[in-house]
Amino acid sequence: MPKLIIEGGKKLQGAVRVAGMKNAATPILAACLLATKKCVIKNIPDIADVGAMVDILRDLGLGVSYGGHTATIIPGPLTAIKRADLVRKLRSSILILGPILAREKQILLP
Repeated sequence: MPKLIIEGGKKLQGAVRVAGMKNAATPILAACLLATKKCVIKNIPDIADVGAMVDILRDLGLGVSYGGHTATIIPGPLTAIKRADLVRKLRSSILILGPILAREKQILLP
């Protein structure tokens, strides 16, 4: 197991880049369903679950660009989910229910 040994008498300095977390990224992306203006989310991890949530948002009719650990979501009218396989593939897709209900007052799940 690696160790970090610090010898006294010297002030610590430097920078650490903190990576984005999937468990934070997918709820934030789902919350963009409530936005009325463009959302730019930075430091998103490049993993399959995030890509699946992006695909779900696109399927719902939002304009989404994703790359370089940044997602840009452009709100618009919601459409019915055409690809139920996207929702089944991602457990955190349940997070889209609240925002859709808040906007549309009803939802029909595949």
